[in-house]
Amino acid sequence: MIPYLAEKVVKLTGIDKSKGALKIATELAQKHGIKFIQHCIDFRELDLKERYDLIVSVNSIIQESRQDILLVLKKLKQHLKPSAKLVAILPSYDTTVYLRSLWYDHYVTLLNKYHAERIIAAFKIAKKANDNDHSYADDGYNVQGYHTAETIKEEFRAVGLKLIVGPLKVYYPWKLTRKFDYGYFPHAKEEIWDWFVVAENPAKKDQT
Repeated sequence: MIPYLAEKVVKLTGIDKSKGALKIATELAQKHGIKFIQHCIDFRELDLKERYDLIVSVNSIIQESRQDILLVLKKLKQHLKPSAKLVAILPSYDTTVYLRSLWYDHYVTLLNKYHAERIIAAFKIAKKANDNDHSYADDGYNVQGYHTAETIKEEFRAVGLKLIVGPLKVYYPWKLTRKFDYGYFPHAKEEIWDWFVVAENPAKKDQT
């Protein structure tokens, strides 16, 4: 996103647990003449004693437990100025359920219902999919907390962030997702999606 912000901001703060990612961001910011301050830290430990006009999070609110997700949302709210915005894309748990249904229909047609059920059950185990906690291991190892429209509304409300846009679906073309082993179902009713939201840290007079 840094090149798109080049003429809109004079300073950016980057937060990541990856030193490599921060190095890339720093070099890119310097290339575009933006002052870049980096913090190599876990969101859950964030306490910068500073508030920001805008925070952007792209698929980074993915902590394994719902309590940790709430903690991260609290930390983000803590670092927003009054009336400032959080713009976020959140990985969709709904998509994982939707994909299972598409794969199930595929294997019912290709094989039969019995084999389709066994394959989908094995797929759910392999991805450590938890329909109660909405957690999922996309790589089969690292469990991450995903989101639904309902969890977003509940959790943002719980920490005092006011949703002003969304949750809206951000769709990914099948040609793209096919490369990442999500399958290829161009005739399906919908492509797969993540959730887009804009939330506001309400000024005190707006808080209810």
